[in-house]
Amino acid sequence: MNTDTRQPGTAHPHPAPQRHEVGRWWMWVCLALPPAVWFVQLTLANILTSQACYPSDMPLQEPRLDVLPWVVGCDLVVLVVAVAGGFVGWLNWRRTAGEKPGGGHHLLESGDGRTRFMAMSGMLTSGIVLVASIYAILSHLTVPWCGT
Repeated sequence: MNTDTRQPGTAHPHPAPQRHEVGRWWMWVCLALPPAVWFVQLTLANILTSQACYPSDMPLQEPRLDVLPWVVGCDLVVLVVAVAGGFVGWLNWRRTAGEKPGGGHHLLESGDGRTRFMAMSGMLTSGIVLVASIYAILSHLTVPWCGT
């Protein structure tokens, strides 16, 4: 197997020598899918909860709770997507383990190990969305919707 990571015609190795170990789509699954699904969840939850309190010109005394399963269902979908995105990021991280020696702090100091850095960023992004989805579930189940 050829272990030379230099670009043809150059004397420098490529900064992401293991870029072919991770598919482009798998990298985007952990980087972009959890935030995109979280955005959709925020939009749908806002629409559903506002309609539960203000279905017409006059606000209701009590919210319509028939939308609660839909809101919590959206929250759970985001939770599952965030966990899946974190798992895919972790798999990407493991596949590129030999790209650059050292841990995550070494990736921030140099431009080497780009694929590994993107995998780490995907894990962090998915983790942030996971925490946000847990807060959303807790707020939708515990905080009064209509300010009552």
